[in-house]
Amino acid sequence: MADEPEINKKVEILRALLRTKDQFDELIEKDVVDSFTDEDKEFMEEFKKIYQIGKTQLKKFIDKIDKEGKDISIESIEYYKSLLFAGPLAGDALAMARPPGKIKKFFKKNSDIFGTNGNLARSNTTVPLFKDAGVAFNHTLLDNNKTPEFINNLIGVATAATSSVVNTTSIHLCDIDNTLPFIDKKQKERKENEQEDGNDSEPHGCYGVADVEFFKVVDEISSDIFDKVEEFLEEEDWEVYKFLRLVNYYNSDYNKATSIRTPVERKLNYMSRSYTEEGIEEIEIKDVDVPTDLIGNQYDSEVRREFEFKIVGEKDKIFKLNTVEGQLGSGEEVKEEPITD
Repeated sequence: MADEPEINKKVEILRALLRTKDQFDELIEKDVVDSFTDEDKEFMEEFKKIYQIGKTQLKKFIDKIDKEGKDISIESIEYYKSLLFAGPLAGDALAMARPPGKIKKFFKKNSDIFGTNGNLARSNTTVPLFKDAGVAFNHTLLDNNKTPEFINNLIGVATAATSSVVNTTSIHLCDIDNTLPFIDKKQKERKENEQEDGNDSEPHGCYGVADVEFFKVVDEISSDIFDKVEEFLEEEDWEVYKFLRLVNYYNSDYNKATSIRTPVERKLNYMSRSYTEEGIEEIEIKDVDVPTDLIGNQYDSEVRREFEFKIVGEKDKIFKLNTVEGQLGSGEEVKEEPITD
């Protein structure tokens, strides 16, 4: 499993194309087949059996994730979990995935908010008021990781503009026009202390003092907080946690899923019957590549509609299979009058 989360939607494409692993390998075009690992295909086949076999297969699949989940992507595991926990066997899935005493790997209750107190992002309350103290992040890390870039940029611009006004005003009141009611003692010392270890513990006459100490404490214990989260979740569910925490569907560095209008070549097997000049019947299994959409339907086109199927006999019959006339199966023109006439 990769350290960086990635969204590619491959598991959803595989679900549409695969019935069994052997069918997929044999009948789908090679370029598509090669984009999936054998493990991807095995997991999907086992998943699809659940709704034919039932609870015994459900348990087998959950045990497979527990033992072999490292062989597929976290995105795939989360996809399967979302379907299992919202499907007709959801109650059984929860009971099997989280039995008393020992929860299956990849199935612990998980959330991207675990360890939130260890997030190192300065808020307005922890940034000193003065110009050389920097600008607040002014956004939670989790929201930042789930938000489009242009919105994050807007928040940054708004924060910088607000900070500039506050800093300029503070400097004017403290250094230029230091009169009541904004009077404060030891302005120079306050500014120096606030930018290093904070000034909250010192007596002063101003409410406009940042809580720098809080950020300093968080900075010191942040790694310990996330070590505890990792210890609680253990290796497999720690990977799930990193995926939930870092993935951003709006960021092209993480979201690799693309949608393009392209056909899927499927191999269609059919039986051909012919006769020799001596009247001996010959039957042969042939195949042809057919361009289809994702769920297997042939693309509609003028060429497809003009396709004809001819049966030779005393009276040759021609069927246009992709028309109403051809699908009626008579080989005759459709009557304009009601069929009872």
